[in-house]
Amino acid sequence: MIISAKNKHGILCYWDEKLNASKVKSPKEYIEQINLVAHSSRRWVEVAEMGMHPVNEADIPVRYRVKLNKCGLLKGASDWIILYPANGRPYMVLELKRSKKSESAAISKEQKAFLLNAESVGAFACVAYGYIAALQAIEDYFQ
Repeated sequence: MIISAKNKHGILCYWDEKLNASKVKSPKEYIEQINLVAHSSRRWVEVAEMGMHPVNEADIPVRYRVKLNKCGLLKGASDWIILYPANGRPYMVLELKRSKKSESAAISKEQKAFLLNAESVGAFACVAYGYIAALQAIEDYFQ
């Protein structure tokens, strides 16, 4: 069952209760990203045509990160940005984490700021723990 609730910072979070409680190790975040692309782009044409993942990972080599920063890389930008308006919201931003909260990196200060700033201008902003929870978040955005 997918749960959605605001965390102590006021950020909407989604997680799969069963996966989060599982003793099985959760997939790495990049695997969650691949699964999200595979499932969401087939399910919603809006995601396939107007969704993107800004490459903003922590393990980018320093020299390349410096170059990207000069080109406009925004620290803290969410993993998924869907530039398709739905239900009075101009766009959606989604920070994707591993399906088990205990195995996920904490939401960084910059990620929190990005999510809260997006929400303050009317966007649908959330964190999803795993691609299954992310699919539910996208479904909620489009409904």
